[in-house]
Amino acid sequence: AVSAEAGVAAQNDAAFRAFQEEALVPCPNCARTFLPDRLEVHMRSCRAPGSDGRSRPTTPGRRSSSTGPDSTRRDSKSPAPPRMLTCHLCGRQYGSSSLAIHLKTCEQKYEQEYGKAAPPAPAVSAEAGVAAQNDAAFRAFQEEALVP
Repeated sequence: AVSAEAGVAAQNDAAFRAFQEEALVPCPNCARTFLPDRLEVHMRSCRAPGSDGRSRPTTPGRRSSSTGPDSTRRDSKSPAPPRMLTCHLCGRQYGSSSLAIHLKTCEQKYEQEYGKAAPPAPAVSAEAGVAAQNDAAFRAFQEEALVP
């Protein structure tokens, strides 16, 4: 199976390179490549390097770091986004303040849907952390709420 996957990957790579070399046309101003009908649209807004005071990339297929896909990455020094908490009844994630509000309605829905009292939330100490709380809630959801 590994050799078949490698063959497919090699075939995909070759097809991608052929597509890029044969089908795409470089912009005369910035050297980015486009399909011929898209190049016309691009040319309306593209300026020659240095004509508007901003530098443009000159390497085909490359963008500057401020506009590339890496520009949305967080700096390693910036704080991580807050972790969400998992509901043990429906498996969805909510903010710490929203989970308590959600549980009231989720318990009512559970009781109406399954005809029995909703199981209690798993007991996990607050010191265990969000990951441990989510793991316990997700296990409870899988064991008690999901119907085989």
